[in-house]
Amino acid sequence: MLNEREVATAIVLATLIVAGLVNPKTRGGLLSGFAGVGKALWNRQVIGVLVAYIAWVSLCVLAAFTVGLWQGSLLKDTILTALVVGLPLLFRALNNKSGGLLLRDVGKEAVSLSAFVGFYVNLSPLPLWAEILLQVVLILLVFTQVAVQRSDPSTGQKALSGCVNFALVAVGLGLIVWSTVRLASQWPTLDQKELILQLFLAVWLPLALFPFLYGFAYLAAVEGILLRVSRLNEGVSWREKAGILMGLSFSLRTAKAFNGVHLQLRGERTFRGAVSHARNVRDDLDRREAKALDQLQSLDALAGVAGADADGAQLDRREFDGTKKALRWLHTCQSGWYERQGNRFWGAERTDDMLRPLSRYGLPDDHGLIVETTPDRTRWRGWRILPSGWVLGIGATDRTSQFLYAGSAPPASWPGEGPEWIDAGRQEWLVDWDRNDEIVR
Repeated sequence: MLNEREVATAIVLATLIVAGLVNPKTRGGLLSGFAGVGKALWNRQVIGVLVAYIAWVSLCVLAAFTVGLWQGSLLKDTILTALVVGLPLLFRALNNKSGGLLLRDVGKEAVSLSAFVGFYVNLSPLPLWAEILLQVVLILLVFTQVAVQRSDPSTGQKALSGCVNFALVAVGLGLIVWSTVRLASQWPTLDQKELILQLFLAVWLPLALFPFLYGFAYLAAVEGILLRVSRLNEGVSWREKAGILMGLSFSLRTAKAFNGVHLQLRGERTFRGAVSHARNVRDDLDRREAKALDQLQSLDALAGVAGADADGAQLDRREFDGTKKALRWLHTCQSGWYERQGNRFWGAERTDDMLRPLSRYGLPDDHGLIVETTPDRTRWRGWRILPSGWVLGIGATDRTSQFLYAGSAPPASWPGEGPEWIDAGRQEWLVDWDRNDEIVR
């Protein structure tokens, strides 16, 4: 039977859906969204996967019942765990690049601190009216936080973000205190065996899903490989397909790396040739990961080391790759906006918007990227001081030009005016810009 928190969630969700359907402005989008989800689910492959998933969960429950880890009173918790935890894991499994990463995701859902806190506070829900009020407040807080994060940063917005975070933490601590007090007062009357089984269920069921999730992700990857290989190569025989499967050795990591140039079959077009080709994919992946590890170790070893190598490139190359990518993107955005603004460049007011999300560059939230323009906005320059103290810069004088800068201090001149700026289209690139700092994974 649903507890007050679960009933409140159903009421709030139903109310939001009804409100969306009643409002003419949102009705069309909501109905089209439901239709899209229904169409996606009404698919033979999707239905097959869901049936197989339900069958696997049932087998896991049967095995747990056999060893005394499951009983009928846990049916509701089992269904909710399978739907709320298992299904998101099932669809996210397609994005995992290896079994290790998939196991990490499953482990987060099963044994992370947040999972235990969620289980703990759900043991003692508030009265129904309080649960409804609480969930409405939480929805408003979360939407406020999202809106603040997507808007331009300012002192007031940072203060608002801090207030929202404080409110969310306060709510979490309040629920923990409430649950602790209620459990302490009701402990003698609780079915302690069922409580322990509930806790075990929240742990063992997500972990028991791992073999199914791995198999699902692997089969999906293999299906994609065989489809693309057949399209890109003439006359792919079933023996070659079998050879690819044999060479993959049921490795999700290798299957996910089987793309790009690997899809072109080379060498002998036989079973053994296909096996060898698939194993070469694994060997190439091993080499790339070894190179990436070596690059990361070099970054750590040279962190804080002053000076340059024999080619003139800085030794300490922390954040060089992300900084160059961010500066190149700013240049792309400036070129795109140049003509629509009457042959003028934009300035610092749009920098943060253009860089979102910062995660794609691997830079900290306080990125330190500076964009400046001349008073008439006919020239611009962008630059950043790296952790080593070295400065990389980029700029332009019109839509098509690109100037590069590297030095021990921020640029004092404008692109095209000082000799420290290199015209990327006409001159040899500065060594720190020419060096490829991307970590190959």
